[in-house]
Parts: sequence; C-alpha cells; structure tokens
Amino acid sequence: MRFVFFKNTADGILQTGPPGSLPPGYTFRVWQPSITRVYPRELLDYHGSCFSVFAWWVLQYVFSINRIYRVMLIYHHGELVHYTLLSPKNLRCPFMKKGDAKLGMTWTHEKHRGRGLATFGVKQLVSPFRGRN
Repeated sequence: MRFVFFKNTADGILQTGPPGSLPPGYTFRVWQPSITRVYPRELLDYHGSCFSVFAWWVLQYVFSINRIYRVMLIYHHGELVHYTLLSPKNLRCPFMKKGDAKLGMTWTHEKHRGRGLATFGVKQLVSPFRGRN
C-alpha cells in the first residue's frame, strides 16, 4: 500500500478549474454523518465490518467539533464506483493542525478509472471550504 501526503488549501486545489461535471451515466452525492446516520450503507460492502464502521463514525463525528467529515459517493447507473472521504484532524493524524482536513480512503472501481471521477470528487468535497485555510 502506498501513502501520499501533501498540503494545500481548498483554493489551491480548485485553481485547476471548477469541479466540472461527470461523464454521462454517472451521478453523485455528498454524504454527511448525523447522530442517526453512522455511515453510508453502500460502503459496508467495500470498507469492512459494522464494528469498524461504527468506530470510524465515533472517531470522525463524535470527537470532531468542526463537522468537516463527509464522503463523496459516485455511482454509474446506480452502482457505487467511487468514494472519497474528507475528514478532520483525528487521533490517527497528530501532525495535522486544528481546522485541517484530510482527503483519504479513496477508491475507484477499476473499470471506471481514468475518467476524472477522483478529481471531480475531491473538487466537490473541498469547494465548500473555498477561501478558508
């Protein structure tokens, strides 16, 4: 497994252009947790057990004050083909500053790679934070 770390602002990410649009046949939604919505159900097939999903929710929602945590979900004719998580500083990333966000846990189905789904997803996730560090 390979890890890549870089630092940028929402404005820096968005400088390459607006989020644009998805190719025909693709739809998306940005999911955010709440006290009753622990995790997007469709990710259970890709992410792991119910316990790990609950633990992730506790880490990201309960212990996070700034509510940055959200998940970009992209579908092709109703089937999940991509996800990207945006999360705040947490215990796993002590090097981050308060107010920082982390893009991570990105996956694209191999048949749908090279179509700009991850770029679209990242830009959609960071666009609400334009003008903030």
